[in-house]
Amino acid sequence: MNLKNIPAGMGVGVFAALLVVVKLMPDYASISSTWWVYLLGALIGGLIFAGIKWEFKCSSIAYAGGLGAILLALTLSGVWFSRGMLFTVITLSIAPLYLEKPSGIADVLLSGLTYFGGALTGMAIIGAAGFLDEPRMALGAIFIGVIGAIGSFMMAALLLVMRSHLKP
Repeated sequence: MNLKNIPAGMGVGVFAALLVVVKLMPDYASISSTWWVYLLGALIGGLIFAGIKWEFKCSSIAYAGGLGAILLALTLSGVWFSRGMLFTVITLSIAPLYLEKPSGIADVLLSGLTYFGGALTGMAIIGAAGFLDEPRMALGAIFIGVIGAIGSFMMAALLLVMRSHLKP
């Protein structure tokens, strides 16, 4: 059992849960009524990835970064809310990726997806608590999830090329 893969699996599971919610839940369903689907997706994904022997290093860090970015944005929103704050939060959440070398192409490809899964987890948590009722917070959270996922994927890809023996 590889416990280091659990965050990566949780990110993939939460993203799969988003697809289930979009496809099967009614349009008027609130976040607080669908959070259990995200929780179930995270648990199933984490358990599946725990059984995989190959390590997903950057993907696990990206999941934690996405979750942390949403929670940090919520914390800072009462003090300072602007585009600059959103980009600062995204930068801070992607920076830990630099500490780890991606284990391969699959790790790079999953890093953006797991970042978005972490952001979805954060959105489900704060949405169930009622913090996403304000349009400004909801749009900011979606912005962090999408732009952070792109940045996480690009950072992991850049690290794979820079730290490998392959030349671009």
